[in-house]
Amino acid sequence: TQIGDRVLRFVSVGGMAIPGMTGTVVEQLLMEGKLDTVERLYSLTVKDFMDACHVSYTDAYLMVKSVERSKIKPMHMLVDAMGIPGITREISPVVAACITWAGGMGSLVSDDPETVARSVTRLTTRALKVGLSETAVKQVVDYFFKNRTMVRKFVELGVAQVSVPLVCKEKVKRIRGKKLKRRKPRGKPGDDGGDKG
Repeated sequence: TQIGDRVLRFVSVGGMAIPGMTGTVVEQLLMEGKLDTVERLYSLTVKDFMDACHVSYTDAYLMVKSVERSKIKPMHMLVDAMGIPGITREISPVVAACITWAGGMGSLVSDDPETVARSVTRLTTRALKVGLSETAVKQVVDYFFKNRTMVRKFVELGVAQVSVPLVCKEKVKRIRGKKLKRRKPRGKPGDDGGDKG
């Protein structure tokens, strides 16, 4: 099913990398009606896992904790997990940093049209400045608009809302296709490079 594929992508190593959330576990949760949307994953209880997966209390507890711990992962993992068309794993940290700079995910799915417009403008400006294409920005904005209920839930639950600072110069360099200048190493204090004596 489509929801099954989305959940599997979300929990996979290429997404949020949630330990214990195997294909079998996801399938059982879907079959038992415990999981009908991706964001519902964060509302599952120990009882839900015990009923759907027929596991012990301890195993179910560990699964719930595993899902809970994924909330503190960096935003670029959430960007990967959502599967935004055209956004690859290579550029997702840059996209996440631009989203943060624009005011965060919440501002892009706000009920206030002015807040959304301002955030989209900031996102576009920042993204173009670091070498992302207008197409990539459009893909992100369109995805957030179409899936705003899910994104709002992630924001409300605090799922991966912190991005890694945009200091990944190597990634930006590859996107821009330019070579960034390296600083020349400084000598030791008082070392003028000449012979003493």
